Amino acid sequence: MKFLDRTTKRLPSQASLAIVVAISIIFLSVAIEVSIISYTHYQNQFDAESANSAFIILDSATEEALYRLQQDATYSGGTYDDPFSSDNAIITVNVDSATQRTITVDADYDSIIRTITLTASVTGQDNPLTDLAIFSGENVKLVKSHAALVGTLWTNDNVDLDSNTIVYGNVLAAGQGNLSSSRVQNGAQILDNPGTAEVEGNISAIDRIRVTNSGYVENEARSKTGVTINSGGSVGSSVVDSGLSISTISIPVFDYATYKAQAQSAGTYYASPAAFLSYIQLNGYVMDSGVHYINSTSALTLPAGHNYVFTGTLISEGDILIYGDSYVHNADSNLPVLVSKKNISFLDQNNCACTATVNGLIYADKDVQLKHDQYTGPGLYAVQITGAIWSGDEVSIEDHSILTFDATVAQNAEGFNFDGGGGGGGVPPSVDNIVSVVDWDIQ
Repeated sequence: MKFLDRTTKRLPSQASLAIVVAISIIFLSVAIEVSIISYTHYQNQFDAESANSAFIILDSATEEALYRLQQDATYSGGTYDDPFSSDNAIITVNVDSATQRTITVDADYDSIIRTITLTASVTGQDNPLTDLAIFSGENVKLVKSHAALVGTLWTNDNVDLDSNTIVYGNVLAAGQGNLSSSRVQNGAQILDNPGTAEVEGNISAIDRIRVTNSGYVENEARSKTGVTINSGGSVGSSVVDSGLSISTISIPVFDYATYKAQAQSAGTYYASPAAFLSYIQLNGYVMDSGVHYINSTSALTLPAGHNYVFTGTLISEGDILIYGDSYVHNADSNLPVLVSKKNISFLDQNNCACTATVNGLIYADKDVQLKHDQYTGPGLYAVQITGAIWSGDEVSIEDHSILTFDATVAQNAEGFNFDGGGGGGGVPPSVDNIVSVVDWDIQ
Protein backbone atom coordinates (compact mmCIF):
# COMPACT_ATOMS: atom_id res chain seq x y z
CA MET A 1 0.00 0.00 0.00
CA LYS A 2 2.85 2.22 0.87
CA PHE A 3 4.33 1.28 -2.51
CA LEU A 4 1.17 2.16 -4.01
CA ASP A 5 1.19 5.29 -1.96
CA ARG A 6 4.73 6.06 -3.12
CA THR A 7 3.76 5.31 -6.66
CA THR A 8 0.74 7.45 -6.27
CA LYS A 9 2.87 10.20 -4.80
CA ARG A 10 5.41 10.01 -7.68
CA LEU A 11 2.88 10.09 -10.46
CA PRO A 12 1.94 13.74 -10.06
CA SER A 13 5.62 14.73 -10.41
CA GLN A 14 6.08 12.77 -13.65
CA ALA A 15 2.81 14.01 -15.03
CA SER A 16 3.75 17.55 -14.15
CA LEU A 17 7.07 17.14 -15.91
CA ALA A 18 5.39 15.70 -18.96
CA ILE A 19 2.87 18.49 -18.95
CA VAL A 20 5.59 21.09 -18.54
CA VAL A 21 7.57 19.56 -21.41
CA ALA A 22 4.48 19.36 -23.56
CA ILE A 23 3.51 22.93 -22.76
CA SER A 24 7.08 24.07 -23.42
CA ILE A 25 7.05 22.33 -26.79
CA ILE A 26 3.71 23.93 -27.59
CA PHE A 27 4.95 27.35 -26.58
CA LEU A 28 8.15 26.85 -28.57
CA SER A 29 6.17 25.75 -31.60
CA VAL A 30 3.85 28.71 -31.22
CA ALA A 31 6.80 31.05 -30.79
CA ILE A 32 8.49 29.64 -33.88
CA GLU A 33 5.23 29.85 -35.83
CA VAL A 34 4.66 33.39 -34.63
CA SER A 35 8.21 34.27 -35.65
CA ILE A 36 7.70 32.70 -39.07
CA ILE A 37 4.39 34.50 -39.48
CA SER A 38 5.94 37.77 -38.33
CA TYR A 39 8.91 37.38 -40.67
CA THR A 40 6.67 36.41 -43.58
CA HIS A 41 4.45 39.40 -42.86
CA TYR A 42 7.49 41.67 -42.72
CA GLN A 43 8.87 40.20 -45.93
CA ASN A 44 5.54 40.55 -47.70
CA GLN A 45 5.21 44.09 -46.42
CA PHE A 46 8.77 44.86 -47.60
CA ASP A 47 8.07 43.32 -51.00
CA ALA A 48 4.80 45.22 -51.25
CA GLU A 49 6.52 48.48 -50.34
CA SER A 50 9.32 47.79 -52.81
CA ALA A 51 6.85 46.88 -55.52
CA ASN A 52 4.86 49.99 -54.76
CA SER A 53 8.03 52.08 -54.95
CA ALA A 54 8.95 50.40 -58.23
CA PHE A 55 5.53 51.38 -59.58
CA ILE A 56 6.10 54.97 -58.43
CA ILE A 57 9.42 55.08 -60.29
CA LEU A 58 7.74 53.41 -63.26
CA ASP A 59 5.04 56.07 -63.31
CA SER A 60 7.54 58.93 -63.06
CA ALA A 61 9.78 57.48 -65.77
CA THR A 62 6.81 56.95 -68.08
CA GLU A 63 5.76 60.58 -67.64
CA GLU A 64 9.33 61.61 -68.42
CA ALA A 65 9.34 59.51 -71.60
CA LEU A 66 6.06 60.98 -72.85
CA TYR A 67 7.20 64.51 -72.03
CA ARG A 68 10.50 64.05 -73.86
CA LEU A 69 8.70 62.59 -76.87
CA GLN A 70 6.34 65.55 -76.84
CA GLN A 71 9.32 67.90 -77.02
CA ASP A 72 11.29 65.87 -79.57
CA ALA A 73 9.81 63.27 -81.90
CA THR A 74 13.30 61.78 -82.40
CA TYR A 75 13.74 60.98 -78.67
CA SER A 76 15.00 57.39 -78.42
CA GLY A 77 15.14 56.84 -74.65
CA GLY A 78 17.74 56.79 -71.90
CA THR A 79 18.13 56.42 -68.13
CA TYR A 80 15.67 58.00 -65.69
CA ASP A 81 17.21 58.60 -62.24
CA ASP A 82 14.78 58.72 -59.32
CA PRO A 83 15.38 62.05 -57.52
CA PHE A 84 14.49 60.51 -54.12
CA SER A 85 16.66 57.37 -54.22
CA SER A 86 19.57 55.75 -55.98
CA ASP A 87 17.21 53.68 -58.13
CA ASN A 88 16.43 54.26 -61.77
CA ALA A 89 14.52 53.19 -64.83
CA ILE A 90 15.61 52.41 -68.36
CA ILE A 91 13.52 54.00 -71.13
CA THR A 92 13.57 52.60 -74.66
CA VAL A 93 11.65 54.18 -77.55
CA ASN A 94 11.27 52.28 -80.82
CA VAL A 95 9.99 53.93 -84.00
CA ASP A 96 7.11 51.91 -85.46
CA SER A 97 6.10 54.48 -88.07
CA ALA A 98 6.11 58.21 -88.68
CA THR A 99 3.23 58.58 -86.22
CA GLN A 100 3.70 55.71 -83.76
CA ARG A 101 6.23 54.80 -81.06
CA THR A 102 6.58 51.80 -78.73
CA ILE A 103 7.88 52.88 -75.32
CA THR A 104 9.30 50.35 -72.85
CA VAL A 105 10.15 51.41 -69.28
CA ASP A 106 11.94 49.04 -66.86
CA ALA A 107 11.91 50.31 -63.26
CA ASP A 108 14.19 48.82 -60.59
CA TYR A 109 13.66 49.36 -56.84
CA ASP A 110 15.71 47.13 -54.50
CA SER A 111 15.85 44.43 -57.21
CA ILE A 112 12.07 44.54 -57.69
CA ILE A 113 11.58 45.00 -61.45
CA ARG A 114 8.43 46.39 -63.00
CA THR A 115 7.96 46.94 -66.74
CA ILE A 116 5.43 48.97 -68.69
CA THR A 117 5.07 48.87 -72.47
CA LEU A 118 3.09 51.61 -74.18
CA THR A 119 2.06 52.33 -77.74
CA ALA A 120 2.05 56.10 -78.27
CA SER A 121 0.69 58.14 -81.15
CA VAL A 122 2.71 61.17 -82.30
CA THR A 123 0.35 63.12 -84.51
CA GLY A 124 2.12 66.32 -85.44
CA GLN A 125 2.96 69.75 -84.16
CA ASP A 126 1.08 72.93 -83.39
CA ASN A 127 3.06 74.85 -86.00
CA PRO A 128 4.45 72.54 -88.69
CA LEU A 129 6.51 75.34 -90.26
CA THR A 130 9.19 74.67 -87.68
CA ASP A 131 9.59 71.11 -88.94
CA LEU A 132 9.73 71.82 -92.68
CA ALA A 133 12.67 72.19 -95.03
CA ILE A 134 10.31 73.61 -97.66
CA PHE A 135 6.97 75.29 -97.24
CA SER A 136 5.25 76.47 -100.41
CA GLY A 137 1.91 78.13 -100.99
CA GLU A 138 1.73 76.56 -104.44
CA ASN A 139 3.54 73.79 -106.34
CA VAL A 140 6.97 72.43 -105.45
CA LYS A 141 9.18 70.99 -108.18
CA LEU A 142 12.38 68.98 -108.01
CA VAL A 143 13.28 68.46 -111.65
CA LYS A 144 16.24 67.60 -113.84
CA SER A 145 19.43 65.90 -112.75
CA HIS A 146 21.22 66.30 -109.43
CA ALA A 147 18.47 68.08 -107.52
CA ALA A 148 17.96 66.96 -103.92
CA LEU A 149 16.17 67.79 -100.70
CA VAL A 150 17.12 66.51 -97.25
CA GLY A 151 14.09 67.19 -95.05
CA THR A 152 10.30 67.34 -95.16
CA LEU A 153 8.40 69.15 -97.89
CA TRP A 154 4.92 70.63 -97.41
CA THR A 155 2.95 72.37 -100.12
CA ASN A 156 -0.55 73.83 -100.16
CA ASP A 157 -0.79 72.54 -103.74
CA ASN A 158 0.98 69.58 -105.37
CA VAL A 159 4.50 68.29 -105.94
CA ASP A 160 6.36 67.26 -109.08
CA LEU A 161 9.45 65.06 -108.64
CA ASP A 162 11.15 64.25 -111.92
CA SER A 163 14.37 63.08 -113.61
CA ASN A 164 16.26 61.19 -110.90
CA THR A 165 15.74 63.82 -108.21
CA ILE A 166 15.71 62.70 -104.57
CA VAL A 167 13.83 63.68 -101.41
CA TYR A 168 15.28 62.26 -98.19
CA GLY A 169 12.26 62.75 -95.94
CA ASN A 170 8.50 63.06 -96.28
CA VAL A 171 6.32 64.85 -98.83
CA LEU A 172 2.92 66.33 -97.92
CA ALA A 173 0.69 67.94 -100.53
CA ALA A 174 -2.60 69.59 -99.53
CA GLY A 175 -3.74 69.72 -103.17
CA GLN A 176 -6.07 72.04 -105.05
CA GLY A 177 -8.37 69.64 -106.85
CA ASN A 178 -9.21 70.39 -110.51
CA LEU A 179 -8.02 66.92 -111.59
CA SER A 180 -4.45 67.77 -110.57
CA SER A 181 -1.98 65.29 -109.11
CA SER A 182 1.37 64.89 -107.38
CA ARG A 183 3.93 63.01 -109.46
CA VAL A 184 7.00 60.91 -108.73
CA GLN A 185 8.36 59.95 -112.13
CA ASN A 186 11.35 59.26 -114.37
CA GLY A 187 13.58 57.82 -111.67
CA ALA A 188 12.68 60.35 -108.95
CA GLN A 189 12.82 58.92 -105.42
CA ILE A 190 11.37 59.60 -101.97
CA LEU A 191 13.61 57.91 -99.40
CA ASP A 192 14.03 57.65 -95.65
CA ASN A 193 16.42 60.24 -94.23
CA PRO A 194 19.20 58.20 -92.57
CA GLY A 195 20.07 61.18 -90.37
CA THR A 196 16.81 61.05 -88.35
CA ALA A 197 15.16 58.45 -86.12
CA GLU A 198 11.77 58.96 -87.76
CA VAL A 199 10.66 56.48 -90.42
CA GLU A 200 10.37 58.60 -93.56
CA GLY A 201 10.23 58.06 -97.30
CA ASN A 202 6.47 58.70 -97.48
CA ILE A 203 4.22 60.84 -99.64
CA SER A 204 0.74 61.95 -98.56
CA ALA A 205 -1.51 63.94 -100.88
CA ILE A 206 -5.13 64.99 -101.11
CA ASP A 207 -5.05 64.79 -104.91
CA ARG A 208 -4.04 61.67 -106.86
CA ILE A 209 -0.46 60.41 -106.55
CA ARG A 210 1.17 59.13 -109.74
CA VAL A 211 4.32 57.00 -109.43
CA THR A 212 5.49 56.22 -112.95
CA ASN A 213 8.51 55.55 -115.19
CA SER A 214 10.72 54.08 -112.46
CA GLY A 215 9.60 56.58 -109.84
CA TYR A 216 10.14 55.16 -106.35
CA VAL A 217 8.56 55.73 -102.92
CA GLU A 218 10.44 53.76 -100.27
CA ASN A 219 7.60 53.46 -97.78
CA GLU A 220 4.00 54.69 -98.11
CA ALA A 221 2.08 56.54 -100.81
CA ARG A 222 -1.20 57.68 -99.24
CA SER A 223 -3.83 59.67 -101.12
CA LYS A 224 -7.39 60.76 -100.47
CA THR A 225 -8.14 60.44 -104.19
CA GLY A 226 -6.11 57.54 -105.56
CA VAL A 227 -2.63 56.12 -106.21
CA THR A 228 -1.56 55.24 -109.76
CA ILE A 229 1.53 53.05 -110.18
CA ASN A 230 2.70 52.04 -113.65
CA SER A 231 5.61 51.92 -116.12
CA GLY A 232 8.06 50.56 -113.56
CA GLY A 233 6.95 52.77 -110.69
CA SER A 234 7.31 51.28 -107.21
CA VAL A 235 6.07 52.02 -103.68
CA GLY A 236 6.48 50.28 -100.34
CA SER A 237 2.70 50.37 -99.91
CA SER A 238 -0.17 52.35 -101.40
CA VAL A 239 -3.21 53.49 -99.45
CA VAL A 240 -6.34 55.26 -100.62
CA ASP A 241 -7.67 56.98 -97.50
CA SER A 242 -10.99 58.77 -97.98
CA GLY A 243 -10.61 60.32 -94.53
CA LEU A 244 -7.15 61.77 -95.16
CA SER A 245 -6.79 65.39 -94.11
CA ILE A 246 -3.81 67.62 -94.92
CA SER A 247 -4.58 71.18 -93.94
CA THR A 248 -3.22 74.15 -95.84
CA ILE A 249 -0.80 76.34 -93.90
CA SER A 250 -1.28 80.07 -93.58
CA ILE A 251 1.69 81.79 -95.18
CA PRO A 252 3.65 83.89 -92.67
CA VAL A 253 3.94 87.57 -93.51
CA PHE A 254 7.31 89.25 -93.25
CA ASP A 255 7.33 92.54 -91.35
CA TYR A 256 8.86 94.71 -94.07
CA ALA A 257 8.02 98.03 -92.40
CA THR A 258 9.89 97.28 -89.17
CA TYR A 259 13.09 96.20 -90.88
CA LYS A 260 12.93 98.99 -93.44
CA ALA A 261 12.94 101.47 -90.53
CA GLN A 262 15.76 99.55 -88.86
CA ALA A 263 17.89 99.73 -92.02
CA GLN A 264 17.18 103.45 -92.35
CA SER A 265 18.40 104.02 -88.80
CA ALA A 266 21.52 101.91 -89.38
CA GLY A 267 22.46 103.53 -92.69
CA THR A 268 21.94 100.29 -94.64
CA TYR A 269 18.92 101.50 -96.64
CA TYR A 270 19.18 101.77 -100.44
CA ALA A 271 16.76 103.55 -102.73
CA SER A 272 17.62 101.32 -105.69
CA PRO A 273 19.50 98.15 -106.66
CA ALA A 274 22.18 100.36 -108.21
CA ALA A 275 22.81 102.01 -104.85
CA PHE A 276 23.27 98.63 -103.19
CA LEU A 277 25.60 97.41 -105.97
CA SER A 278 27.68 100.56 -105.56
CA TYR A 279 28.01 99.83 -101.84
CA ILE A 280 29.21 96.24 -102.26
CA GLN A 281 31.59 97.14 -105.11
CA LEU A 282 33.30 99.72 -102.92
CA ASN A 283 33.37 97.12 -100.11
CA GLY A 284 35.08 94.40 -102.16
CA TYR A 285 31.78 92.59 -102.94
CA VAL A 286 31.25 92.06 -99.24
CA MET A 287 27.98 92.82 -97.44
CA ASP A 288 28.61 93.58 -93.80
CA SER A 289 26.40 92.17 -91.06
CA GLY A 290 23.07 93.75 -90.22
CA VAL A 291 19.82 94.37 -92.09
CA HIS A 292 20.19 95.77 -95.64
CA TYR A 293 16.99 97.01 -97.30
CA ILE A 294 16.47 97.87 -101.01
CA ASN A 295 13.37 100.03 -101.35
CA SER A 296 12.66 99.38 -105.03
CA THR A 297 10.56 96.97 -107.07
CA SER A 298 13.29 96.81 -109.73
CA ALA A 299 15.28 93.58 -109.85
CA LEU A 300 18.60 93.29 -108.04
CA THR A 301 21.04 91.31 -110.21
CA LEU A 302 24.35 90.12 -108.77
CA PRO A 303 26.31 89.49 -111.99
CA ALA A 304 28.83 86.75 -112.67
CA GLY A 305 32.50 87.55 -112.55
CA HIS A 306 32.65 88.32 -108.84
CA ASN A 307 32.99 86.48 -105.54
CA TYR A 308 30.33 87.67 -103.10
CA VAL A 309 30.57 87.27 -99.34
CA PHE A 310 27.43 88.39 -97.51
CA THR A 311 26.62 88.34 -93.79
CA GLY A 312 23.27 89.27 -92.30
CA THR A 313 19.92 89.95 -93.97
CA LEU A 314 19.28 91.30 -97.47
CA ILE A 315 15.71 92.48 -98.12
CA SER A 316 14.44 93.68 -101.50
CA GLU A 317 11.02 94.78 -102.70
CA GLY A 318 11.95 93.48 -106.16
CA ASP A 319 13.41 90.26 -107.57
CA ILE A 320 16.80 89.02 -106.35
CA LEU A 321 18.82 87.28 -109.11
CA ILE A 322 22.14 85.72 -108.07
CA TYR A 323 24.65 84.80 -110.81
CA GLY A 324 28.00 85.28 -109.05
CA ASP A 325 31.02 83.06 -109.68
CA SER A 326 30.93 82.44 -105.95
CA TYR A 327 28.20 83.50 -103.55
CA VAL A 328 28.50 82.82 -99.82
CA HIS A 329 25.82 84.11 -97.45
CA ASN A 330 25.60 83.46 -93.70
CA ALA A 331 23.02 84.62 -91.18
CA ASP A 332 24.05 86.78 -88.25
CA SER A 333 20.73 86.59 -86.39
CA ASN A 334 17.43 84.69 -86.44
CA LEU A 335 16.21 86.79 -89.36
CA PRO A 336 16.19 85.25 -92.86
CA VAL A 337 19.30 85.71 -94.98
CA LEU A 338 17.29 86.65 -98.09
CA VAL A 339 13.82 88.24 -98.28
CA SER A 340 11.93 89.42 -101.38
CA LYS A 341 8.47 90.79 -102.08
CA LYS A 342 8.81 89.09 -105.46
CA ASN A 343 11.11 86.21 -106.47
CA ILE A 344 14.53 84.87 -105.47
CA SER A 345 16.60 82.94 -108.03
CA PHE A 346 20.03 81.30 -107.99
CA LEU A 347 21.15 81.03 -111.62
CA ASP A 348 24.25 80.44 -113.73
CA GLN A 349 25.31 81.20 -117.29
CA ASN A 350 28.04 80.58 -119.85
CA ASN A 351 28.96 77.07 -118.65
CA CYS A 352 30.74 78.28 -115.53
CA ALA A 353 31.79 76.58 -112.31
CA CYS A 354 29.69 79.08 -110.36
CA THR A 355 28.67 78.10 -106.82
CA ALA A 356 26.38 79.40 -104.10
CA THR A 357 26.49 78.43 -100.41
CA VAL A 358 23.81 79.77 -98.07
CA ASN A 359 23.25 79.08 -94.38
CA GLY A 360 19.90 80.35 -93.15
CA LEU A 361 16.25 80.88 -94.09
CA ILE A 362 15.20 82.07 -97.56
CA TYR A 363 11.80 83.75 -97.85
CA ALA A 364 9.94 85.10 -100.89
CA ASP A 365 6.39 86.37 -101.25
CA LYS A 366 6.34 84.65 -104.66
CA ASP A 367 8.79 82.06 -106.10
CA VAL A 368 12.16 80.62 -105.08
CA GLN A 369 14.28 78.91 -107.74
CA LEU A 370 17.60 77.05 -107.45
CA LYS A 371 18.95 76.29 -110.93
CA HIS A 372 22.52 75.83 -112.17
CA ASP A 373 21.91 73.95 -115.43
CA GLN A 374 25.23 75.02 -116.99
CA TYR A 375 27.41 74.03 -114.03
CA THR A 376 30.79 72.62 -115.08
CA GLY A 377 32.56 72.48 -111.72
CA PRO A 378 33.52 69.48 -109.58
CA GLY A 379 30.98 67.66 -107.42
CA LEU A 380 27.25 67.23 -107.87
CA TYR A 381 25.95 70.41 -106.28
CA ALA A 382 26.64 73.99 -107.28
CA VAL A 383 23.92 75.49 -105.06
CA GLN A 384 23.96 74.28 -101.45
CA ILE A 385 21.41 75.70 -99.02
CA THR A 386 21.48 74.68 -95.35
CA GLY A 387 18.38 75.94 -93.58
CA ALA A 388 14.86 76.24 -94.99
CA ILE A 389 12.82 77.84 -97.77
CA TRP A 390 9.43 79.48 -97.23
CA SER A 391 7.62 80.65 -100.35
CA GLY A 392 4.23 82.22 -100.96
CA ASP A 393 4.04 80.68 -104.42
CA GLU A 394 6.29 78.04 -106.01
CA VAL A 395 9.60 76.46 -105.05
CA SER A 396 11.76 74.90 -107.75
CA ILE A 397 14.97 72.95 -107.08
CA GLU A 398 16.74 72.09 -110.31
CA ASP A 399 20.11 71.06 -111.72
CA HIS A 400 22.97 70.65 -109.29
CA SER A 401 21.10 72.11 -106.31
CA ILE A 402 20.48 70.73 -102.82
CA LEU A 403 18.60 72.00 -99.77
CA THR A 404 19.48 70.44 -96.40
CA PHE A 405 17.10 71.23 -93.56
CA ASP A 406 18.41 72.91 -90.40
CA ALA A 407 15.66 72.78 -87.76
CA THR A 408 17.12 75.62 -85.68
CA VAL A 409 16.70 78.04 -88.58
CA ALA A 410 12.96 77.42 -88.79
CA GLN A 411 12.33 77.07 -85.06
CA ASN A 412 13.99 80.38 -84.21
CA ALA A 413 12.86 82.41 -87.23
CA GLU A 414 12.14 86.07 -86.48
CA GLY A 415 10.63 88.91 -88.45
CA PHE A 416 7.31 87.31 -89.30
CA ASN A 417 3.68 87.69 -88.34
CA PHE A 418 2.38 84.15 -87.95
CA ASP A 419 -1.25 83.15 -88.15
CA GLY A 420 -2.57 82.75 -84.62
CA GLY A 421 0.01 85.04 -83.04
CA GLY A 422 3.25 83.95 -81.58
CA GLY A 423 4.70 86.72 -79.48
CA GLY A 424 8.34 87.37 -78.97
CA GLY A 425 8.56 89.78 -81.86
CA GLY A 426 7.13 87.41 -84.41
CA VAL A 427 8.90 84.23 -83.33
CA PRO A 428 6.89 81.09 -84.21
CA PRO A 429 4.79 79.87 -81.29
CA SER A 430 6.42 77.11 -79.27
CA VAL A 431 5.62 73.72 -80.73
CA ASP A 432 4.96 70.41 -79.03
CA ASN A 433 4.27 67.08 -80.64
CA ILE A 434 0.78 65.84 -79.85
CA VAL A 435 1.44 62.57 -77.99
CA SER A 436 -1.31 60.22 -76.81
CA VAL A 437 -1.16 56.70 -75.34
CA VAL A 438 -2.98 54.20 -77.53
CA ASP A 439 -2.34 51.01 -75.51
CA TRP A 440 -0.31 49.83 -72.51
CA ASP A 441 0.61 46.76 -70.46
CA ILE A 442 2.34 46.38 -67.05
CA GLN A 443 4.34 43.37 -65.90
